[in-house]
Amino acid sequence: KNKLHTLQILSYYGIPVVKTVVIHEKQYLDMALKYLGSFPIVIKSINGSGGAGVAIAESKRSVQSAFSFMKDKQSTGNALLLQEYISEAKGKDLRLFVVGEKVVGAMQRSAPEGDFRSNIHQGGSGKAYQPSAKERHLAIRATKAVGLEIAGVDIIETRHGPAVMEVNSNPGFEGLEQCTGINIAEAIGLQANLGGNHRLGAQLFKNSSKVLFRFPQAVSESRIEKVDSQIQRVAHRLHLIRMRSLD
Repeated sequence: KNKLHTLQILSYYGIPVVKTVVIHEKQYLDMALKYLGSFPIVIKSINGSGGAGVAIAESKRSVQSAFSFMKDKQSTGNALLLQEYISEAKGKDLRLFVVGEKVVGAMQRSAPEGDFRSNIHQGGSGKAYQPSAKERHLAIRATKAVGLEIAGVDIIETRHGPAVMEVNSNPGFEGLEQCTGINIAEAIGLQANLGGNHRLGAQLFKNSSKVLFRFPQAVSESRIEKVDSQIQRVAHRLHLIRMRSLD
């Protein structure tokens, strides 16, 4: 879930990412803004997810205000990420769902009117998308680089080509299933069963414990029910697949 650590790993392996600066103190804002080059810029907390903990700033004054506000809201005192805003994407990005070494589904997400975040949880909309070979390769490389078996890889189209924004270790797939008709739970079950993949199973249960126990004060009952439902579906699919293999 640590965006900074993820970006560091991706950069190390030569995977294209959005231009990013990390700063701890307000005194370094001028240097960061000079590096990023132009407004608007996007400010993110390191551990946010689902579009939460993200703001856009269109002037130096608004950057200073947003930075101070977001730093004050963080109980851990972590640094903040400042990223270039990809205007050519026009509020759109891609979510590729990777299981094992395969992209099992993808959608193009669009930000709602008046917002810049395309996350489904923030009111964004999604439609089925057929990723290019380059986009598939990028998503699989990113997933492997951070040591995951399951990941939701967010890719944005820049003037230099596709770049990775985030690699989500705990990706929801309800919205993806709805707009593509693909049974993601079954794809996870098949991968776990066919490969005898203990790492994948471990990631599933590790992710569920992060949501249910590590941050209980920040998780709504409806979110817990959705996570429980997804885990139960995967378990049910695994059971059916194994029963078929015994017949």
